[in-house]
Amino acid sequence: MKLLIALPETERGEEQKVTDALHEDFSFRRIQAEKELHRTRRFGWRSLVVALIFLTAAMLLVQLMKRYLPMGNLMSVMVEGLTVFAWVALWRPGELLLYDWYPFKRDVRLYRKLEKSEIHFSYDTQEEKPARQMANLPQL
Repeated sequence: MKLLIALPETERGEEQKVTDALHEDFSFRRIQAEKELHRTRRFGWRSLVVALIFLTAAMLLVQLMKRYLPMGNLMSVMVEGLTVFAWVALWRPGELLLYDWYPFKRDVRLYRKLEKSEIHFSYDTQEEKPARQMANLPQL
């Protein structure tokens, strides 16, 4: 990956400082994304264990209710509600383990590429050029 950084002419000679600062920043961001990825996965697995324990307990309770309590409309609603609630408890752990980790993994890959990127510089000989470009932007 290559980056092109536009610097004012007065900054000529500062390329190494800018390059080092950019690589250091991307390295920091990669490390932060790796930590967040690790935290998300760890929380997902812990949540899954808790949800599976709850699911097991709820299904055991449903079986006990079916065996020892007389079935009626109220009991049927309680049994079905507990069954649905137990399965819904798996929703968030599944979401964490299937989907929520991916943006952090994508960021890690991106920052790793940027951290190792080749940086080129161009120099603006006219200090007024950015101001002129801003003047041409539509007003909001």
